[in-house]
Amino acid sequence: MPLLRADVLRFPRSDGGLDLLDLLLDTLHSLSAAEFEVLDTLERGQLAEDAPEARGLFAKLEQALLWEGPVAEAVRRERHSAKLHRWAEGQELVEEPEPEWVPPGGAALEVLAPEWRLPERYRRLREERLAGRRLFVLRGLISPEVARALAGEALGLPFERMLTSHVEAERYTLGEELAPLQALLRDEAFRRLIGAVLGQELGAGLLLNAWQMRPGDRMALHPDGPRYLATFSLGLCPSWTASQGGAIAFGDPEPEGFSVRERFLPHLGDACLFVPHARSWHAVERVRSGQRLSVTAWWLRA
Repeated sequence: MPLLRADVLRFPRSDGGLDLLDLLLDTLHSLSAAEFEVLDTLERGQLAEDAPEARGLFAKLEQALLWEGPVAEAVRRERHSAKLHRWAEGQELVEEPEPEWVPPGGAALEVLAPEWRLPERYRRLREERLAGRRLFVLRGLISPEVARALAGEALGLPFERMLTSHVEAERYTLGEELAPLQALLRDEAFRRLIGAVLGQELGAGLLLNAWQMRPGDRMALHPDGPRYLATFSLGLCPSWTASQGGAIAFGDPEPEGFSVRERFLPHLGDACLFVPHARSWHAVERVRSGQRLSVTAWWLRA
């Protein structure tokens, strides 16, 4: 039988289905549990290739160009040539109108560290995006006093244990808790600043989860879903060290494994920020020691 291309990654789902990430064409395909079973039995030689269910699966995967063969080789050559051309020509500059840089005020202003109360930090991050950067680290975003208060409140939240193939951690979905942080993330001026950094218009709709992770906990590789406009992760761990693990690792899935480009440690008051898309792959590496506290917020699509 034909073979799935080596640059197609497989991610089994909890419903018994299978997601196929095509690294060559940057697309994601989903097989139902029944289709996954057909593929598995075919690959183990326990189902004839001319069986009706096999023919249907062959047609679906062939249309998506997921089989190895001459067509895949031709697409590889085309994509490789395009990559070399973009590399030779350099990064294409994007023209955007200069946003109005208005700092937050009121309660939101008090949450921010002094250096993040003026627009210059955000302006620089926007220029980094225009130069090609996609992950932004906002070091010392939250003032130390507010960050310590948020960490203290987070410790008292009624976390619930999650134990799945993708997540081993304790989670609490915030209602009105951690009010100073929520006031900042909903503040119109702050949303405009973050939106200018990311090139996104951010509404006031938010989902926030507090996370507590202990030794052995981790989160598997994922890109975040299409319902999110932007992802914001705030560290609440004083004196965290690299040896304790628990870093958010950003990078690219490859046939040989996950290639890490950058790591973010959950230091107290530091935040990281990115726009979710099909290739915004990240994972929380296994915690080795200590108690890892953080809050993840997503601005939601309307």
